[in-house]
Amino acid sequence: MTTFAELDLACRLLAPLLVEKRIRGAGVVGGSLDLVLFFEERPHSELHSLRIACGPPKRARVLLEAVRLRKQDYLEGESSRHLQEALVGSRLERLAMAPGERRVYVDFRSDEGVPYRLLAECFGPRGNWFLLDGAGGILTEAYRPGGGRSALVPGAPYRAPEGGGSLEVEPATLPESPWAWLEERATSYASLDAHAEFERRFRAMERALGREIKAQRSKKAGFEKRKMAEAGAEDLRQEGELLLACPDPKRRGLEKILVQDWYAQGAERELPLDRRFSIADNADRRFRRAKRLQEGAQHTQALLEGCEMVLDKLLLLEAEVQALAQEQDLDRLQELEAEITKLVRPSRGKSRGKHKKKEVRLPYRKFRSLEGYPILVGKTNRDNDRLSMSIARGNDWWMHIGQGYGGSHVVIRVPRGKSPALETLLDAAHLALHFSKARGKGEAEVLYTQRKHLRKRKGAKAGAVEVTRSKTLKIRVEASRLSRLLEGAEDV
Repeated sequence: MTTFAELDLACRLLAPLLVEKRIRGAGVVGGSLDLVLFFEERPHSELHSLRIACGPPKRARVLLEAVRLRKQDYLEGESSRHLQEALVGSRLERLAMAPGERRVYVDFRSDEGVPYRLLAECFGPRGNWFLLDGAGGILTEAYRPGGGRSALVPGAPYRAPEGGGSLEVEPATLPESPWAWLEERATSYASLDAHAEFERRFRAMERALGREIKAQRSKKAGFEKRKMAEAGAEDLRQEGELLLACPDPKRRGLEKILVQDWYAQGAERELPLDRRFSIADNADRRFRRAKRLQEGAQHTQALLEGCEMVLDKLLLLEAEVQALAQEQDLDRLQELEAEITKLVRPSRGKSRGKHKKKEVRLPYRKFRSLEGYPILVGKTNRDNDRLSMSIARGNDWWMHIGQGYGGSHVVIRVPRGKSPALETLLDAAHLALHFSKARGKGEAEVLYTQRKHLRKRKGAKAGAVEVTRSKTLKIRVEASRLSRLLEGAEDV
């Protein structure tokens, strides 16, 4: 476990090396929530980045390290964005420990004089870090604390944990060679992190392998059970022959029957029956079942052999994985991971959080007239019913292609007490013609009325409505008008 004295010593050694250094970049390492700060001017040729690891206690530290991670290894999100906006371009002003506590303060100031504080809590099972503004308000954090500290959210003032008072701790003596001490600690923690990463990947690989071996054994048992059933295909065929030899094969309602088994020197044999079917039908069901089993026997054998081959490979890999636990060979671990990935199906994992809401399908396409009114066009016959009888309001205007052609219902949504202008009616009429069986005609008649003049007769087919009062609008197709409407579709 990293002690207060070790953290304090690291801060005392690093402070004179880092003060007034300008920050070039800042990131949060995925999987650990470690903070990494990069400087425009390297403090050391090898140890070029400041890593702040808050937890767990075994790996908590504030040290210069050689951090060589890929871009995808850093987290993206609100926390990273706030760190970048606040710290990049600012200068590090102070690095110190809170007296007697495992809390590290790192103060920054931008060129405009705006102060920021990075506060790392290097205690507890996970630790935490907070980015504070000049007034002590929280800008962002590694994660939201629970329990009595759940109020520590962005925008709230930071409060130190209760019971974390100062302790009388004798400061450690500075080493004769600060760089040697920092390099030794960096090497030690790099080894610790490598071991932890190896263990994490090893356990994940071990779980995946065990899960797949269990699945393959279950599949093998299923194929063997199917083979046993297929071996009985001939018995089923013989039972069907014996049933057909019964004196009354059309008789129903029997649950069992005694037959003479000429395959066994005429001995009596009791055969079960399905009382819903005749004796002949029971025989036919046996024949069909026997045929399916015989036809599937070759396929089942191929599946069983394939399953056994995969299982043998998995068991060999399992033995190699167990041997790898002692060797701690990262290169071999990566090779095994690649081999296992080819054989192991990805885990579905447990569902976490709320399920994503299913997108609601709209029963209409949405357009907008030049006057600004929404025009809704039904997609299918059932959608036409929903649009006209459920979605449209009484004072909305309704249109449909005339002269007996089939087509979509068209609804113009208008505010109460308003009527659409002629241009809006022409826009809707063009859509009624375009989404109908009369598409392509240069001229057409379109019926229009208010929704309150529609009726749906009980038992009528989908999309069929009765119009109690209507008018007819004759239109000549204007290509520019139709093009404007289709290009402005809001939901197609």
